[in-house]
Amino acid sequence: MKSQPTRTAPDWRWTRAQRYCDLGRKPRSSCDHWVRRIYRFKKRHNRNDMLANANLERDYPDLYKAFTIYDNPADGTKWIIEAGVLAKMDAEFIANHLGIETSVAQVYEEVFFDVRWAIGVHQGWITSKVLMPSKRGLLKRDPDQMWKVLALDGGWDALMAFWRTGRFSPTVLDFYDSSIAAEQKKNALVAAKTTEINGFNAVEHLQLNLASERLKKEFGGASAGSTVASLDGLMDAIDIEVHKARAVLPQEEARLQLPPPEDLFVEARGEGDHDEKGK
Repeated sequence: MKSQPTRTAPDWRWTRAQRYCDLGRKPRSSCDHWVRRIYRFKKRHNRNDMLANANLERDYPDLYKAFTIYDNPADGTKWIIEAGVLAKMDAEFIANHLGIETSVAQVYEEVFFDVRWAIGVHQGWITSKVLMPSKRGLLKRDPDQMWKVLALDGGWDALMAFWRTGRFSPTVLDFYDSSIAAEQKKNALVAAKTTEINGFNAVEHLQLNLASERLKKEFGGASAGSTVASLDGLMDAIDIEVHKARAVLPQEEARLQLPPPEDLFVEARGEGDHDEKGK
């Protein structure tokens, strides 16, 4: 069983089995089924034995294929599986989309990306364990994090729309700009309301407040600029209303980006087949 779930990582089963291997200990019979199975898999995988490694695919077919996907991030398959899970698509749908066995997608989720239980329930865990790197900027060259954020906020349709167009629409960009701004305001509010003035930080807070008052007096309220506005926001931080824990992309946005239904699967059929059918 999974103990203290909000403190584990998405690949907790894999890492726990690895820990048993590193310590030279065998998992107890009461341990999670997958941890024990992964332990046996890794014991053979870690051997310097070509025959043992060659038989892994035969003896652990689904786990071997899932591990191959996990161990090859450049292929991109793992990012699609993980984004699909965050978009709340089931393993059969994801497998059909990728052209892999449903059992492989299920094993990958169980072993390497066990997060479905937390979606919509433990959002803080999702943010800290899965999405935290994306806080540095959505449009960085990190498709993994970008797909995960988009899947969680906009669902599968929004993800497919982005994959087909290769870019964000102005509505999506504005949505994330607003989300980032709201996050910064929330952090300022938390800092202002939870910081206790004491002998170590009193001078710093007093200087900050004096600087704000001096700039307002020198430049005037409306013309003081972003510096004064930032200082006022930090010192006051009271004109903020939290509507809900996490915003969600409007579902119609994804549909507006999608091509016409008759063109959705042109690429899958091949342009030649499409042209022949149209003649």
